Amino acid sequence: MRKSDLEKRISRLLNEEETFTLSLVLLAHMHDDEKYKNLCELIFLFDNYSGFKQFIKYYEGQTIQVPTLKELKQCLRLLELFQKVVIDKKDFDECYSKLKLNNLDLTKSYCKGELEKFTKYLQENGAITLKQLKKLSKK
Repeated sequence: MRKSDLEKRISRLLNEEETFTLSLVLLAHMHDDEKYKNLCELIFLFDNYSGFKQFIKYYEGQTIQVPTLKELKQCLRLLELFQKVVIDKKDFDECYSKLKLNNLDLTKSYCKGELEKFTKYLQENGAITLKQLKKLSKK
């Protein structure tokens, strides 16, 4: 495929990363769609633009809901609770208190339910989940 004159001139003016960033800005303006609104800012959250391209390849066309910081903290604490209770076999009530899960608006009953769901999920899909993680590291 031959490059058009415009593409050749752009290539001389901008490096690949700048061209990519500019194309994201144009994409946001060409489509009157909220889903593209912050796309060009997203690239700056990655250490390098090839990481962003990998992100796009993996999630292309999908809608992603970004969790709040509180939701992320809750998830991390629940994962720590899982480690302590299910894997290390420590007392649930003691771990619940030490991790201060009530400060994150997570009740004991909710946490117990989440531990059960996560344990069941890993029992049924653990091997698949590990394969998916290995695939991600190869991309």
